Amino acid sequence: MVNKINIFPQFFYEIDCRGKFPYLLEESYKVKSKYKNSTPLLQKDLIYASENNNILNEIPSFFPLKSFIQSFIFNTYKRKINIFSSWINFSYKYSFQDFHIHPADLVGVYYIDIPPKSGNLLIHNKSNPLHSLDISLYSELMIICEGDQPHSVEQNFNDTPRIALPFNINFIK
Repeated sequence: MVNKINIFPQFFYEIDCRGKFPYLLEESYKVKSKYKNSTPLLQKDLIYASENNNILNEIPSFFPLKSFIQSFIFNTYKRKINIFSSWINFSYKYSFQDFHIHPADLVGVYYIDIPPKSGNLLIHNKSNPLHSLDISLYSELMIICEGDQPHSVEQNFNDTPRIALPFNINFIK
């Protein structure tokens, strides 16, 4: 199921991928055990971000997810893409993602594991960032939006980490 949601009049895509890639939870822990944490020292106890920032292009178990993303973007935008960065985040208790944008044509995130009370995604109004839309997250949800779309993620209040795979996309000219 895919919903195109128009807001502010911005839009983003919310893609229900339940049942398509259930093995990626185990694969994300393999990535964590293989690669160092690239998170700055001040946040290293709250967030793990894989030093490998090219997960979708380099780790074969993630290739089916990459193909799914490529197909979705081609069918939606009628354009080919380059996924130029992708990484795994483990957001532990009390961690959050502050307001930010990405230097890309499109940005996406695939939520691998979302425990209860681990925070929601906030899509902020480009014209007035104080206004936002609160998106309830669940495991195996994918969100895709424009790279300059301001967003943040609320604090995780669960003892279990929120696990996500963010990715940046540029259209091939």
